[in-house]
Amino acid sequence: MPAETRREKTVNNRNRGVTSVTLEEVGASSIDAIPKPSGSKIRNVRRSLADGRAVLTYDEVDDSVGDTYSLSGTASQEPLATHPHFQPEGKWAVSDDEWKKWDKWQKEGTDIAAENLTSYGEGFQKFVALYLRGFTDYLQPRISIRVTDANTDEPTLTDLGKIASPTKAPELPAGANWLLTGVDGSQDADNNWEVTREYMSSGPRGWNADIYGAD
Repeated sequence: MPAETRREKTVNNRNRGVTSVTLEEVGASSIDAIPKPSGSKIRNVRRSLADGRAVLTYDEVDDSVGDTYSLSGTASQEPLATHPHFQPEGKWAVSDDEWKKWDKWQKEGTDIAAENLTSYGEGFQKFVALYLRGFTDYLQPRISIRVTDANTDEPTLTDLGKIASPTKAPELPAGANWLLTGVDGSQDADNNWEVTREYMSSGPRGWNADIYGAD
Protein backbone atom coordinates (compact mmCIF):
# COMPACT_ATOMS: atom_id res chain seq x y z
CA MET A 1 0.00 0.00 0.00
CA PRO A 2 1.33 3.48 -0.80
CA ALA A 3 2.32 5.73 2.08
CA GLU A 4 2.21 9.51 2.16
CA THR A 5 5.75 10.68 2.79
CA ARG A 6 5.48 14.40 2.18
CA ARG A 7 2.84 17.17 2.24
CA GLU A 8 3.68 20.81 1.51
CA LYS A 9 1.46 23.92 1.23
CA THR A 10 2.51 26.63 -1.21
CA VAL A 11 1.01 29.49 -3.25
CA ASN A 12 1.17 29.31 -7.05
CA ASN A 13 1.69 32.12 -9.56
CA ARG A 14 -2.03 32.96 -9.45
CA ASN A 15 -1.86 33.53 -5.69
CA ARG A 16 -3.89 30.37 -5.16
CA GLY A 17 -3.19 27.97 -2.32
CA VAL A 18 -1.82 24.58 -3.43
CA THR A 19 -1.05 21.44 -1.43
CA SER A 20 1.72 19.26 -2.89
CA VAL A 21 1.53 15.56 -1.86
CA THR A 22 4.08 12.75 -2.30
CA LEU A 23 3.06 9.05 -2.13
CA GLU A 24 5.58 6.17 -2.12
CA GLU A 25 5.34 2.39 -2.40
CA VAL A 26 8.27 -0.01 -1.88
CA GLY A 27 8.47 -3.28 -3.80
CA ALA A 28 6.59 -1.96 -6.80
CA SER A 29 7.05 -3.54 -10.21
CA SER A 30 5.22 -0.90 -12.27
CA ILE A 31 5.45 2.87 -12.52
CA ASP A 32 1.64 2.88 -12.31
CA ALA A 33 1.57 0.90 -9.06
CA ILE A 34 0.11 3.86 -7.13
CA PRO A 35 -3.41 4.77 -8.37
CA LYS A 36 -3.87 8.33 -9.54
CA PRO A 37 -5.97 10.36 -7.06
CA SER A 38 -9.36 11.45 -8.35
CA GLY A 39 -11.01 14.87 -8.20
CA SER A 40 -11.29 18.02 -10.30
CA LYS A 41 -8.78 19.89 -8.10
CA ILE A 42 -5.85 17.55 -8.81
CA ARG A 43 -3.05 19.05 -10.90
CA ASN A 44 0.47 18.14 -12.12
CA VAL A 45 0.51 14.38 -11.48
CA ARG A 46 4.07 13.00 -11.73
CA ARG A 47 5.31 9.39 -11.48
CA SER A 48 8.69 7.70 -11.11
CA LEU A 49 10.02 4.15 -10.50
CA ALA A 50 13.53 3.28 -9.37
CA ASP A 51 14.84 0.12 -7.65
CA GLY A 52 11.31 -1.10 -6.91
CA ARG A 53 10.31 2.21 -5.30
CA ALA A 54 7.33 3.90 -6.99
CA VAL A 55 6.73 7.58 -6.31
CA LEU A 56 3.67 9.64 -7.23
CA THR A 57 3.43 13.38 -6.57
CA TYR A 58 0.56 15.72 -7.30
CA ASP A 59 -0.78 19.17 -6.48
CA GLU A 60 -4.25 19.86 -5.13
CA VAL A 61 -5.84 23.32 -5.38
CA ASP A 62 -7.11 24.38 -1.96
CA ASP A 63 -10.86 24.82 -1.54
CA SER A 64 -10.43 27.64 0.95
CA VAL A 65 -8.85 30.03 -1.56
CA GLY A 66 -11.74 30.20 -4.03
CA ASP A 67 -11.69 32.17 -7.26
CA THR A 68 -8.99 34.69 -8.09
CA TYR A 69 -9.83 38.20 -9.27
CA SER A 70 -8.12 41.09 -10.97
CA LEU A 71 -9.57 44.55 -11.51
CA SER A 72 -8.66 47.45 -13.75
CA GLY A 73 -10.19 50.84 -14.47
CA THR A 74 -10.27 52.57 -17.82
CA ALA A 75 -12.33 55.05 -19.85
CA SER A 76 -13.96 54.49 -23.23
CA GLN A 77 -14.85 57.11 -25.82
CA GLU A 78 -18.62 57.53 -26.23
CA PRO A 79 -20.82 59.95 -28.27
CA LEU A 80 -21.64 63.15 -26.39
CA ALA A 81 -25.37 62.58 -27.01
CA THR A 82 -25.23 59.49 -24.75
CA HIS A 83 -23.88 61.40 -21.75
CA PRO A 84 -26.13 60.96 -18.67
CA HIS A 85 -26.57 64.74 -18.33
CA PHE A 86 -28.52 64.83 -21.62
CA GLN A 87 -30.80 61.87 -20.81
CA PRO A 88 -34.39 62.24 -19.51
CA GLU A 89 -33.25 62.06 -15.86
CA GLY A 90 -30.15 64.24 -16.39
CA LYS A 91 -29.65 67.84 -15.33
CA TRP A 92 -29.57 68.99 -18.99
CA ALA A 93 -32.28 66.69 -20.35
CA VAL A 94 -32.89 66.88 -24.10
CA SER A 95 -36.38 66.01 -25.37
CA ASP A 96 -37.16 63.43 -28.06
CA ASP A 97 -38.35 66.20 -30.41
CA GLU A 98 -35.06 68.05 -29.96
CA TRP A 99 -33.08 64.89 -30.75
CA LYS A 100 -35.18 64.48 -33.90
CA LYS A 101 -34.34 68.07 -34.87
CA TRP A 102 -30.65 67.39 -34.22
CA ASP A 103 -30.75 64.26 -36.37
CA LYS A 104 -32.46 66.23 -39.18
CA TRP A 105 -29.82 68.95 -39.04
CA GLN A 106 -27.04 66.35 -39.17
CA LYS A 107 -28.53 64.58 -42.19
CA GLU A 108 -29.20 67.83 -44.07
CA GLY A 109 -25.79 69.35 -43.29
CA THR A 110 -27.37 72.40 -41.61
CA ASP A 111 -25.09 75.23 -40.49
CA ILE A 112 -25.90 74.69 -36.82
CA ALA A 113 -23.90 77.70 -35.67
CA ALA A 114 -26.31 79.94 -37.61
CA GLU A 115 -29.42 78.47 -35.97
CA ASN A 116 -31.41 80.48 -33.40
CA LEU A 117 -31.67 78.22 -30.36
CA THR A 118 -33.65 80.48 -28.01
CA SER A 119 -36.86 78.48 -28.52
CA TYR A 120 -35.18 75.23 -27.43
CA GLY A 121 -34.61 73.90 -23.92
CA GLU A 122 -31.56 74.62 -21.78
CA GLY A 123 -30.27 71.07 -22.22
CA PHE A 124 -30.38 71.20 -26.02
CA GLN A 125 -28.71 74.59 -26.04
CA LYS A 126 -25.97 73.25 -23.75
CA PHE A 127 -25.45 70.19 -25.96
CA VAL A 128 -25.19 72.27 -29.14
CA ALA A 129 -22.81 74.76 -27.49
CA LEU A 130 -20.49 71.95 -26.41
CA TYR A 131 -20.71 70.29 -29.81
CA LEU A 132 -19.77 73.51 -31.60
CA ARG A 133 -16.75 73.81 -29.28
CA GLY A 134 -15.52 70.41 -30.47
CA PHE A 135 -16.90 68.16 -27.73
CA THR A 136 -18.41 65.48 -29.96
CA ASP A 137 -17.43 62.65 -27.58
CA TYR A 138 -16.67 62.13 -23.90
CA LEU A 139 -14.78 59.58 -21.81
CA GLN A 140 -16.99 57.12 -19.91
CA PRO A 141 -15.26 55.54 -16.87
CA ARG A 142 -15.43 51.73 -16.90
CA ILE A 143 -14.25 48.86 -14.71
CA SER A 144 -13.06 45.51 -16.04
CA ILE A 145 -12.69 42.44 -13.83
CA ARG A 146 -11.21 39.03 -14.60
CA VAL A 147 -12.47 36.04 -12.60
CA THR A 148 -10.47 32.80 -12.75
CA ASP A 149 -11.91 29.44 -11.68
CA ALA A 150 -9.41 26.59 -11.51
CA ASN A 151 -11.94 23.92 -10.51
CA THR A 152 -14.51 23.84 -13.25
CA ASP A 153 -15.83 22.12 -16.36
CA GLU A 154 -15.43 23.03 -20.02
CA PRO A 155 -16.76 26.60 -20.42
CA THR A 156 -19.88 27.47 -22.38
CA LEU A 157 -19.81 30.49 -24.67
CA THR A 158 -23.56 31.03 -24.90
CA ASP A 159 -23.46 33.88 -22.37
CA LEU A 160 -20.64 35.76 -24.11
CA GLY A 161 -21.75 39.30 -24.95
CA LYS A 162 -24.68 39.09 -22.52
CA ILE A 163 -25.59 40.99 -19.35
CA ALA A 164 -24.18 39.08 -16.37
CA SER A 165 -24.05 39.10 -12.57
CA PRO A 166 -20.53 37.99 -11.57
CA THR A 167 -20.13 36.96 -7.94
CA LYS A 168 -18.06 39.16 -5.63
CA ALA A 169 -17.90 41.90 -8.28
CA PRO A 170 -17.40 45.51 -7.11
CA GLU A 171 -20.62 47.37 -6.43
CA LEU A 172 -21.66 49.66 -9.30
CA PRO A 173 -23.74 52.86 -9.20
CA ALA A 174 -27.51 52.39 -9.34
CA GLY A 175 -28.63 51.48 -12.88
CA ALA A 176 -25.24 50.15 -14.02
CA ASN A 177 -24.54 46.46 -14.67
CA TRP A 178 -21.98 44.01 -16.05
CA LEU A 179 -21.40 42.48 -19.50
CA LEU A 180 -19.49 39.23 -20.11
CA THR A 181 -16.89 40.34 -22.67
CA GLY A 182 -14.39 37.47 -22.73
CA VAL A 183 -13.92 33.77 -21.89
CA ASP A 184 -10.51 32.03 -21.85
CA GLY A 185 -10.11 28.36 -20.99
CA SER A 186 -7.26 25.87 -20.80
CA GLN A 187 -7.31 22.12 -20.20
CA ASP A 188 -4.45 20.14 -18.71
CA ALA A 189 -3.39 16.57 -19.45
CA ASP A 190 -5.80 15.27 -16.81
CA ASN A 191 -8.80 16.97 -18.48
CA ASN A 192 -9.08 19.61 -15.74
CA TRP A 193 -10.21 23.07 -16.86
CA GLU A 194 -9.10 26.51 -15.73
CA VAL A 195 -11.45 29.22 -17.01
CA THR A 196 -11.09 33.00 -16.89
CA ARG A 197 -14.09 35.21 -17.57
CA GLU A 198 -13.83 38.96 -18.16
CA TYR A 199 -16.62 41.40 -17.38
CA MET A 200 -17.00 45.11 -18.22
CA SER A 201 -19.14 47.62 -16.35
CA SER A 202 -21.70 49.76 -18.16
CA GLY A 203 -22.43 53.46 -17.91
CA PRO A 204 -25.02 54.69 -15.38
CA ARG A 205 -27.97 53.59 -17.54
CA GLY A 206 -26.80 49.98 -17.86
CA TRP A 207 -26.22 47.76 -20.88
CA ASN A 208 -29.32 47.81 -23.08
CA ALA A 209 -31.33 44.67 -22.32
CA ASP A 210 -32.86 44.64 -25.81
CA ILE A 211 -29.36 44.30 -27.30
CA TYR A 212 -27.38 42.50 -24.61
CA GLY A 213 -30.05 40.60 -22.68
CA ALA A 214 -30.64 36.85 -22.71
CA ASP A 215 -32.01 35.31 -25.90
